[in-house]
Amino acid sequence: MSKSVKMNARQAAFQVLLRVEEGAFLSPLVQEMMREKGLAPIERPLFSELVNGVLKNRLYLDFFLQKWVNRPFNSLSLKVQTALRLGLYQIHFLDGIPPHAAVMETVELIKKEERKATGLTNAVLRRAAAHEGFSIKSKKGLTGHLSIEYSHPLWMIQRWLKRYGPETTEAFLKINQEQPRVYARLNTLKVTAAELEAELEQKGLLYEKSELNETAYILSGSLSDFNKFFQLGWLNLQDLGTMLIVDIIKPKPDERVLDMCAAPGGKTSHLAALMGYQGEIHALELHPGRFRALKRNLQTLGVENTKPYLQDATKWLAEPYDKILLDAPCSGTGVLGRKPDARWKKSYQQILELSQLQKELLESGFKNLKPGGHLLYSTCSLEWEENEKNIQWFLENEPKAKLLPFSVPTLQGLEKSSGQFNLLPNLSGGDGFFMALLTKLK
Repeated sequence: MSKSVKMNARQAAFQVLLRVEEGAFLSPLVQEMMREKGLAPIERPLFSELVNGVLKNRLYLDFFLQKWVNRPFNSLSLKVQTALRLGLYQIHFLDGIPPHAAVMETVELIKKEERKATGLTNAVLRRAAAHEGFSIKSKKGLTGHLSIEYSHPLWMIQRWLKRYGPETTEAFLKINQEQPRVYARLNTLKVTAAELEAELEQKGLLYEKSELNETAYILSGSLSDFNKFFQLGWLNLQDLGTMLIVDIIKPKPDERVLDMCAAPGGKTSHLAALMGYQGEIHALELHPGRFRALKRNLQTLGVENTKPYLQDATKWLAEPYDKILLDAPCSGTGVLGRKPDARWKKSYQQILELSQLQKELLESGFKNLKPGGHLLYSTCSLEWEENEKNIQWFLENEPKAKLLPFSVPTLQGLEKSSGQFNLLPNLSGGDGFFMALLTKLK
């Protein structure tokens, strides 16, 4: 995406969605596009709405588009599929855009990209604009209906229905379709809550304090409005679940702590804040790009008692630690509302592969734990294979491992656990996390 090319919101959304369909990840594409000199600030809200809206409703859009295409929808080129999704999303979901304008703009877009498809695009979207009553009838029963209505893969919904039941599953799906809350953590190493809030209010910036964590802020409006506070290191973007797991492990100022999968540094800096610059933290990251981001973030946040290492955590062996945080790589099915492209990249095979990696990380972490020390294992997954099954396997194979009870704040109050807990999306207001607290017997 060259910076010399000027694009409006629809053109920019089309390019990003096309790249996602070709296999690229959404987040870096959006960041790149937002830096485009040709994408004016006035275009950015519609651009974001179109990209996220199409991805979050992709299956729903395809279901109805197939009614007006006289061939299998998937047989169309990716450019035509993408243009039709963009057009139908505007017609059906965006009340502020007249249907005839959505049709005209989409036809003009595809005319430049794949001219021979202009007639088909025009005909399909005109039928869509004239259609009333978007009702779903699926031959696959409740599973099929939920899959289309909320645009999630069929296999994923089948698993959730079996494990969580229809009411809870639909609650997950509804939350994933909503605009996700943007959380940032107050960096108490640099500023007090009173100082931060005074500055935010002086600038007229909107925020809420989370009821689930005293250092968590929910930010409203454009993130760019908060850039000053990120650059100063007063705030750090961080998911709520990762704040809660750090609070559960409760690092002390005189302890030696290991963060096994540390990038981009939010958890590490949170550990440091609770330790008040004291003690010692080792932060591991395997991937060079993420390691550079980890180092930059720790510097911005003013963390001084941390040593970052470019290292495979499955092979790490050092002097034993008092506390170990293992926020393991996972399928991320608990945070699909934040990553609308991710639901289309997941598979059951991926879950199995990740569960094996998670077991290796658990074994490595436990080897580095002092007798009497604590290891917090967590994922942002809703899947049994990555969560309870891994802990069950580990307890069966490690005689010195034992679960420790802890409490977790939820929207329903303080929940006590016997040592492991699923913070489901409907309990947190958006994200799903699993956590288990282990100790090594002396």
